[in-house]
Amino acid sequence: MFSEKVEVQPKQEIISIKINGQPFNYTQELIDANRHIIIGTISHYHDMKTESDIDPTRQFFQQKLGGQYAAFQPLVEQMTNDSTQYSAFENWLHRYLERSTHQDIQTLEVDVQSWQYAPNGQLDLLTSQALIRYGL
Repeated sequence: MFSEKVEVQPKQEIISIKINGQPFNYTQELIDANRHIIIGTISHYHDMKTESDIDPTRQFFQQKLGGQYAAFQPLVEQMTNDSTQYSAFENWLHRYLERSTHQDIQTLEVDVQSWQYAPNGQLDLLTSQALIRYGL
């Protein structure tokens, strides 16, 4: 009801996670709430990394507030992230996944993969970009 229109994309991005060198199927292994927290925060982290270290939430407020943004800018900067918090996020993600999966995690690999449907309906992997390497 309060969302914005989302256009159909010709390719889809998914988050691939490996724990201790093994693929981790978060759609099967995590309860919905934990899965949404994990995927939402990783997606936000990825967006920041690809947008010159600018938190997408700042861009959202700039767009929505327009000329009034300057009055709210100090507050928005306190509420949002910057590149100095990347390491803290990676540590948090490691701890959160350990608690959510009930296992000791020595290594954590997170990749963002782009997939596209071929004309025959088969899914083709286009790219796989390393996003987080923890403990490697």
